[in-house]
Amino acid sequence: MARSSLPLPGWVYLVVVVLAAYVPPWLLSWRASPPSTPSDISQIRDGGSTALVKPGEVAAADSSGTVASQGGSGESAVVALSGEIGNLRSDFSAALPSDVAAIAQEADIVQSQLRARLPDDPDAIGLAAQVCWASGREGDAESLLRQYLSRHPQAPACWYLLGEVLLERGELDDAERNLRLCMERSPDYAAAYDALRRLYLRRNDSQKAQECAEQFGRHKERRNEGLDLPLQRFGADFPITKSLLSRLETQAAKVYHAHGNLPRTEEYLLRSVAMEPTNGEARQLLAAIYEESGNDLGAAQLLEEWRRIAPNELTPYLRLAAYYGRRLDYLRTQQVLADAVAKFPNEPVPQAMLAKFYIDTGEKLQKAVTLAANVVAMEPSAVNYELLSEAYLAVGHREKAEEALRQARKLDPTNPRLPLLETRIRETGPATDEQTGERAKGNSDKPRD
Repeated sequence: MARSSLPLPGWVYLVVVVLAAYVPPWLLSWRASPPSTPSDISQIRDGGSTALVKPGEVAAADSSGTVASQGGSGESAVVALSGEIGNLRSDFSAALPSDVAAIAQEADIVQSQLRARLPDDPDAIGLAAQVCWASGREGDAESLLRQYLSRHPQAPACWYLLGEVLLERGELDDAERNLRLCMERSPDYAAAYDALRRLYLRRNDSQKAQECAEQFGRHKERRNEGLDLPLQRFGADFPITKSLLSRLETQAAKVYHAHGNLPRTEEYLLRSVAMEPTNGEARQLLAAIYEESGNDLGAAQLLEEWRRIAPNELTPYLRLAAYYGRRLDYLRTQQVLADAVAKFPNEPVPQAMLAKFYIDTGEKLQKAVTLAANVVAMEPSAVNYELLSEAYLAVGHREKAEEALRQARKLDPTNPRLPLLETRIRETGPATDEQTGERAKGNSDKPRD
């Protein structure tokens, strides 16, 4: 079967559905405008002030990590993946601030730049307030928020943050008023319900606290707050403080992206990854930006490095498999999925993806049946019975395919895909034992075109 004859594989659509919860709404509206990388990483800051990487330290990073202008995904490029992002990470890390005070100063520069560029953006003000709070300047955080709200009273995020600041200071009545103002403007603002829960616990009102906890759970399922970070202070633990700064800079990148500033979006995400290599959110967003702009090498570097440094996390495997699948790189797709199945034998998602991969490519079809059956045993949902039905159909077991389809219909009778699958089953005549055996082999011994 020639690769060019296949449409975008069905398992790629499956992983898109599975991973949708990981992707924030702003990324779904991404447009293909190539981000540009500065020729000198020291230009990350306006005016070159207090850059993480000094001008004399950028040569190695420029040659190994900031590759946004490069494209393609040839064999030689993929072979080089193992070292290049690691070099970038070490170059950045060598120039990172070495103590908590320097980290706090770095964060203050981030928030001041953000406010200067976007003085009327509520997320920029909210992030600035969080930085002030993290640095122990709750008075400055309150002042920022009150000044902004006096001009823009319809900003729920700022009412929420002001409520959090006042709650921490023990001003419960004023905190409750501000949290209520947040919810009046945004009734599904989940974090406000959680803050109210903590407020009522401090008042020993367990009934209202429970009600807020239930509302928090309901609203959290519907909403991604985006810039809703828990208020944390920079502390004596340097790795934790650096992690907090990485997350703050990831949020700053989102604000810049919302305003269409793609170069600074990329710059802040690069810094976030450099400060905390396991920052999965920053890696995913930056990889998506690179892939959308045609920088395949940059995207692959970020995802391959993430899998290496976080070998016990499933998400890097799924993201990397989906990336290679979209590139129609079947060999690497299969390898990553097989590695994920071996590494996480009790997780249904990688087994479902690999089963769908085998069905779509027509290879190892009996293995697809085994994997799909495992998935159903772990999670007997409609979509998994649908997968099992497809697997049985692929090897010619019509009766078993029909039974799996019936189970899927019981669990999800309105699923629009099931009538199509039923039609395919009906159009497939009963197979002889010889035909079934041939299909079960799935051409697993034949090389791919």
